Amino acid sequence: MKSEHIREQNKVPSQLCINPTEAARQLHISRTKMYELLHHGVIPHVKLGRRILIPTKELEHWLHEQSITNSAAEEGDAHA
Repeated sequence: MKSEHIREQNKVPSQLCINPTEAARQLHISRTKMYELLHHGVIPHVKLGRRILIPTKELEHWLHEQSITNSAAEEGDAHA
């Protein structure tokens, strides 16, 4: 029981938000492309003053939605 509590305390908390550079790195795209997607409102983000923050949960959700959309589009192409 005590060791379980210690393990819980030692867990590294996941980041709530990341900056565009980190998001670009995680998605393996250029910073320029990331800022383009942010500018067009494609990727969900929050502006705090001049800072742009990307909620990690929202980024994961967006990425999941993209994979579903792309899979459906490819299926539609296969049946055409």
